[in-house]
Amino acid sequence: MHARRRCLYDHLQQLQDLLERTGIDAQIPIDDAAVAAVER
Repeated sequence: MHARRRCLYDHLQQLQDLLERTGIDAQIPIDDAAVAAVER
């Protein structure tokens, strides 16, 4: 389960980094319920 959470956070960080490189300042909020759904 923890691997899924790490994978999700890694992907979201990569997305945020990509957006920043293109000049878009974005923050991606992570809902606890969404994280729980990934872990199921």
